[in-house]
Amino acid sequence: MNNFKSQLFLGYCTIARLLGDTVESHLRQEISRQRQVDLENAVYRWAKQVIPKLQSAVVAQEDAVVCNLEVQQLLVMYFVVLTILHRSPTPGSVPPAASLVASSFIAGIYEEFLLRDELRYLGPVFAFYPLCAGLSLLSSCRYAHIQTTAEHELIVMKLSLQKLSERWLSAVGPLRALNKLTEKVREQGPFEGPSPTLDPDAASFFEGFETRLCKQWQVIGHSSEPMSGNNGFSPTCNLADIQDPNDTLRSLDAPPGQQVDNYDFASLDVSLDPFSNNWEGAGFDWSGSWLLNV
Repeated sequence: MNNFKSQLFLGYCTIARLLGDTVESHLRQEISRQRQVDLENAVYRWAKQVIPKLQSAVVAQEDAVVCNLEVQQLLVMYFVVLTILHRSPTPGSVPPAASLVASSFIAGIYEEFLLRDELRYLGPVFAFYPLCAGLSLLSSCRYAHIQTTAEHELIVMKLSLQKLSERWLSAVGPLRALNKLTEKVREQGPFEGPSPTLDPDAASFFEGFETRLCKQWQVIGHSSEPMSGNNGFSPTCNLADIQDPNDTLRSLDAPPGQQVDNYDFASLDVSLDPFSNNWEGAGFDWSGSWLLNV
């Protein structure tokens, strides 16, 4: 057990540093082609060296379910790095396939968090990740043949943010932004032509991961064959068990029968624009509003 925790900690430190380097490069607009290649190589090595060892070690742990949750959190960070590295360069441009696949993996992991009621164990930074994935999923929604799948995954991201907002203020801004952007994307209409597909180089970033978590894999993925089997942890309920089918996803802007944005956060300014970079207070950007500055 101690060895597993040590491996987990070292793996977390490395992927957190890579995520930080990726975000910093984008914030400083220093993401040159060489810088991108260096980050891609580093995150690829991390996935190949760290994740297989952790996944194989989980099964041997007495509290395997808890250990699996901890490994899944690292996987989210990995897919977020890929999503950011391959994000669309300009609004309305055709998104790279790698960002669509990575965001679909993130949605699949968050859906399992929801199904197992595990969001309560996650920290505030896990409100940043659904925004990263949600922005790519909005692009997926513009392809007719994967629209239904992408919209389901987008609902998973919004529902996750809604539940996280009950505990963390950092989830409020991202949920507002995704709700607003969903309206804008619907006005733009569908992309022309087929969706992008992974080339062999990009597909290598997803080798060894459970493609059952990626609902878009059959369409966008490089291969129609699953890359790995089930790890033994299956959801115990359906999404319908979490959300009342007669109740639409609640908007933070106007909750029915409640005061607007009343989440017991006395300092929350309900007039904040979801596209400003000041969601949580003067000078802070804990939730990733910079992602909207494409």
